[in-house]
Order: sequence, then C-alpha cells, then structure tokens
Amino acid sequence: MKQPTRQFVPRFEARVISRPRPTAAAALLLATLLSLPLVALSFVQAVF
Repeated sequence: MKQPTRQFVPRFEARVISRPRPTAAAALLLATLLSLPLVALSFVQAVF
C-alpha cells in the first residue's frame, strides 16, 4: 500500500504534531517566573 501524503493527515493529528513540546513550555514558564523579579526591580528603580 502507498503511504498517504502529508496533506491527508487529519487536522487533529497535525495539531498534535505541530504542538510545542512540554519541556519547551516548561522552560518558557520558568524563564518568565525568573525574570519577573528583575522586571519588578527595574520598574521600582525607574519610578523611585
């Protein structure tokens, strides 16, 4: 049997394939949490 071409992949399967990896999401969340205090500190220094 011939393999189906990529355009015939169901929509939900394509979405699962294109979804970012959980590790990437976790790293992004961790970077955001780590940068929040720095952003707050720079904001406080700029205001006061």
